[in-house]
Amino acid sequence: PLVAHTQEKCLRILFETGDLSKVRRYLESVWTAVATVRVNVSELVFWKEVRLGTYKAATKPPAATVNLAKSAGDERRQALYAERVPYLVVCGESKRLVDLVVDPWDYLASNGRLRINAHYYIAKALIPPMERLLRDCLGADVRRWYMEQPRIQRLAFSLSSFAASLAVSAKSLGEMHKAAGIRRHLLDKHCFLCDRLGGTAICAECLAEPQAAAFALVSRRRGVEEKVRRLQALCAHCTGWAEGAGACQAVDCALLYTRVLLEQDARK
Repeated sequence: PLVAHTQEKCLRILFETGDLSKVRRYLESVWTAVATVRVNVSELVFWKEVRLGTYKAATKPPAATVNLAKSAGDERRQALYAERVPYLVVCGESKRLVDLVVDPWDYLASNGRLRINAHYYIAKALIPPMERLLRDCLGADVRRWYMEQPRIQRLAFSLSSFAASLAVSAKSLGEMHKAAGIRRHLLDKHCFLCDRLGGTAICAECLAEPQAAAFALVSRRRGVEEKVRRLQALCAHCTGWAEGAGACQAVDCALLYTRVLLEQDARK
C-alpha cells in the first residue's frame, strides 16, 4: 500500500505543479517517515502468494518461509495453494531476505525487540518503481536523491526511559558511549519531552525543572491511555463484543498495529 500511495501522490504533484523539486521533497519526507517508523505498520506489510509443494530450491520465498515457520507446530496453519501470506522485513545480522522476514504477529509480540528494516523498504520497495516512473520519463536520479539525504534513525524512548535516565551518571554514560562504538554516531537521540538532542531520554534542560517534566510525562501517559481506550472501544464495536479487541486477528487493519503498539507503550 505504501508504494501505491507514494506513486499516486507523486503523479498528482507532477500533474498539478509540474515541479520536480516538490516531488523530491515529498519523497524525502516519505523516506524520513519510513526510517523513523512514523508510518502505520500496516502500510509496510507484504502480501505474497504461497504455492507450497512447487518449490524445488531448498530456500523458499519469504512468504513461504514465514508460513512454514508459523505452521511448524500445527499443520492446520499451513497456507492453502495460492493463498496470500503477510510478512514484514526486520533488521538482522544476515544479508539474506529469508532470514529477515517475520510474521506481523511476531513483530507485535516482540515488544520493540524487532525493528523495521527501513533501508530495505526504501531501497528495494520504494525507489525501484519511482525510478521507472521518474528516471525513464524525466531523467531524475531518484537513488541519488536518497543517497544525498542525511541518515536519521530515532531511538524510541518510552516513559520507562525517564527513570533510567535519572540513574545514569556522567561517568557511566561515557562508559556506555565508549562501549557502543560506531553505533552511537549513527543513532539520533532526542529528548522525550522537547525533542532536543541529548544523551539521555530526558535532556538536562528538562530535568532542570523536575515538576514541569513530571507533569509533562504524566500528561503524555494519560494521553496514551486515553488513545488506547478509544481504540479498544472501536475494536470492540467492530468485532461486536466487549472483549473483541484482544481477540482481533485482522493483520490488514491499520487500527490493530496502532492499538497494540500503544498498549505496549502504555504498559512501559
